[in-house]
Amino acid sequence: MTRPMYQDAAAAAAVSRRTMVLLLLLFTFSLSSFTLVTAECPDKCRCDEAYINCNFEELDRIPERIPPDTKVLRLSGNLISNLKNGAFASLSKIHKLFLSGNEIDNIDTGCFNNLTSLENLNLDHNKIHNLDFLQSKGLARLNILTLDYNEISNLKNGVFENLSKLQSLSLVKNKIENIESGVFNNLTRLESLSLEQNQIHKLDLEMFKGLIKLDTLDLSHNLIRSIPPGIFDSLTSLSLLTLNDNEINNLKNGAFANLSKLWRLFLSGNKIEDIESGVFNNLTSLKYLFLGSNKIHKLDLEMFKGLIKLDTLNLSHNMIRNIPPGIFDSSVSLSRLILDHNPLTCDCNILLFVNALKKNYPKLDVFGDHDPLCYLPVEMSEKSLKKLTENDFHCTPPDVIVVPEKKTVLVGEELQLSCKAVGDPEPLITWAKDDIYLELGQRVQVFQNNTLIIPKVERTDGGQYKCVASNYLGRKSFDAMVNVNGLAENG
Repeated sequence: MTRPMYQDAAAAAAVSRRTMVLLLLLFTFSLSSFTLVTAECPDKCRCDEAYINCNFEELDRIPERIPPDTKVLRLSGNLISNLKNGAFASLSKIHKLFLSGNEIDNIDTGCFNNLTSLENLNLDHNKIHNLDFLQSKGLARLNILTLDYNEISNLKNGVFENLSKLQSLSLVKNKIENIESGVFNNLTRLESLSLEQNQIHKLDLEMFKGLIKLDTLDLSHNLIRSIPPGIFDSLTSLSLLTLNDNEINNLKNGAFANLSKLWRLFLSGNKIEDIESGVFNNLTSLKYLFLGSNKIHKLDLEMFKGLIKLDTLNLSHNMIRNIPPGIFDSSVSLSRLILDHNPLTCDCNILLFVNALKKNYPKLDVFGDHDPLCYLPVEMSEKSLKKLTENDFHCTPPDVIVVPEKKTVLVGEELQLSCKAVGDPEPLITWAKDDIYLELGQRVQVFQNNTLIIPKVERTDGGQYKCVASNYLGRKSFDAMVNVNGLAENG
């Protein structure tokens, strides 16, 4: 029996509809399968939700198919040499990116443009020499930037201008020699700056201007020769300053001005010989001061005045022979004094110094395990300062053995007055005129043998001169009248 034509047409239409449905289902399945493939973990990587670890897999490029919701991406210890534009195009949610220990020597300027959520970028142990890539606007949220162990030789103005939220910047072990003035000006939130193990030899006066929140500054292991007074003036929040192992040979007043919050200062391993009296006066919060392994040979009585919170002072491995007995009188918090490996002369001054320490800190062993030893005199060599007693010395008050003599001189002539004293400790000799201590200068001089000399006498130089010899056991003085004859010089 023959079917009507309309029935065949209806059947054909039904088959066509079923076919279309099957094709649609197949297409939908294909799309869902494709989505699963693109979101799966990249080859040679380990994935845990938004954490992707591709460390040490000998990768020579950024892997493909990194999930777009990745927040932490680790690519350290690979063979990546170039970072090109688009490498991170779909990864705007990344917070932390680690690329340390690769072969990176080129980074395209726009490479990080899309990383608008990035807060921590680690690029240490690579071959980076150009920092132009940091001018990317995509790094505006960056807090931590690590560029240690690269080949960076200079820091140019503008290189950090888009990193206003940066809190930690580390540039350890590069080849930095030149730092342009103002390069850090925009880093007003920076708290830690590490520049150790570079080739910095000069600090510009404006170098650290603007770093108002800086807490830690490390400049150790460079070639710095001097600290310009005022260079740290703007670092009012600084608590740790490290300048170990440079070429610094002196410390001048003003070098540490405005650092009232500083409580750790490290200056060991330099060539410091001269320390101006008062250079530490403003450091009222300082607890730890390290000056070991320098060339310090003289300690001024006022050197550590004002360090009322000083807890530990390291002066080991210097050239110190004598210590003024009252040098630490204002350091009421001192608990550790490291003095070993100095050529100390053990005399009555040293004894007085040791006795003062025992009196001021009766419950403390201030020297601790760092036991300072006598160097001179020979018969006391290697004797511990801790074991010194009055029986080791014959301390005596001053005795003037050469006294100044009464003199009459003419205007324009030279005046010389001699004075010599003995005693133990060695007496300090000062001069006075009409009971007012003399101010020394080009016109009035005192030589090392304590002889007073006025090369060209004026009429006003006449009067009663006094030589005063003193040590902690006593004081002795002698007077001599000086008469000046002749008319005052013309003019």
